[in-house]
Amino acid sequence: MAMAVLAGTPVGLAQDAPPIPKEQLVDRPIRQIIFRQRVPDSDPIRYEPLSARAKGLTDNFVETKVGQIYNEQSVQADIRRLNRLGEFGEIVANGEILSDGGLLLIYTLIPAPIINDVQIPPNTSLSDFDISQVVTLRKGDPANRLELDRAARAIEELYRDRGYPNTTVTWDEAELLENGNVYFKIVEGSRVTISDIRFEFVETQSFAAARLKSEIQTETVGLLRKGRLDDELLIVDANTLITFYQNHGYLDARVQAATPRISPN
Repeated sequence: MAMAVLAGTPVGLAQDAPPIPKEQLVDRPIRQIIFRQRVPDSDPIRYEPLSARAKGLTDNFVETKVGQIYNEQSVQADIRRLNRLGEFGEIVANGEILSDGGLLLIYTLIPAPIINDVQIPPNTSLSDFDISQVVTLRKGDPANRLELDRAARAIEELYRDRGYPNTTVTWDEAELLENGNVYFKIVEGSRVTISDIRFEFVETQSFAAARLKSEIQTETVGLLRKGRLDDELLIVDANTLITFYQNHGYLDARVQAATPRISPN
């Protein structure tokens, strides 16, 4: 059955009604599906029909259809697919119960703000150029939340790779909404490098430390070695050592990465 798309905003939907709890929508047949987009900077909030581009995207990526029984997981999957496109700042799905018990499903697409500038705070331990190499956002791009979060995680990963494992990166939502600027807030942790790797044995030591070090990826700092601390890599190394012991007949071997001991500079 084809999807019903209404070109205009129907009577009663010009303003937001209180959202109906999702549990009241479950198992109801979907009678109509409406797509609308919020008019930017409207006060009070108003809605308009989708642009031709947005309509094309919903036609291609929304799989929920008229005639189906409402399924919250399917609707959320639609929203994730649309979010991955990077065209919208936010997507919300709500429902209204019709007189016959069926459901009017409403997808509201909130256009993403257009990026005016991408700003990185000064006086960081990494250069603006280094950070710009991992941030793909550019002036004129739509500021999609998913892409903004990805950029923040990419900056954190760059810091971890340079020896700052406890750095956190966020972006300023108020600055984006008010001025269109993507401003990354960077809280740098202390620089940490690995100077020594030790093994503590609960029972008998069956293999030399040098042999065990040759099996893992974590390494001490050196002329050609970064010696960076990576919590995820420590977990990988622990599992590698478990496999190593099991392959040598120690089937009950257990390995756990201890909390690193941070020495003052």
